[in-house]
Amino acid sequence: MEDEIISKLKSALNEPIQKECQVVYILVEIRKLLEKNKIKANYPVLNFYCNWALHSYIENIKPQIRTLLEEIEKTINSSRYDLSLPEKMLNFELFKKDIKTFFANFSIDYNLDSNWITIRKLLIDIISDCPLKFKNGNIEEFKFIHSEDYKTAECIISFRNRPSINIGISFMNY
Repeated sequence: MEDEIISKLKSALNEPIQKECQVVYILVEIRKLLEKNKIKANYPVLNFYCNWALHSYIENIKPQIRTLLEEIEKTINSSRYDLSLPEKMLNFELFKKDIKTFFANFSIDYNLDSNWITIRKLLIDIISDCPLKFKNGNIEEFKFIHSEDYKTAECIISFRNRPSINIGISFMNY
């Protein structure tokens, strides 16, 4: 069965990625391999994004994502505004790293870098329908805003004790 999943995944990756449904399908097949091989813990960020793409909202926030959002909040509270933190979230740096490692470990030859801009835009559109909801702490909700183009990403972070903020980033590598 694993070979069949890998075969389906490779087949999906061989097609030009142009639609949200293609990215969702790829994430579904990756999730199957993570579950079948009992290696979700080895790819926590990748597993999180696979789940994120399939739900209407997420309340069980993985520590890596929660920590990143809490660091963004700390920079806001201290007025430091370290832009490298929101950039990591908005550029999907941790997701990209995990998926590259996953592909290498399963001998899936795919040039993620050459397709990254399109995949990132489609992923933003997919997960913009699925906010992250926090049960405790100062952050109440994090959500992406649908992307109108491939050059930018925006999100809104809602807090319990302060006004919401909107963060946007322009990608220089478009």
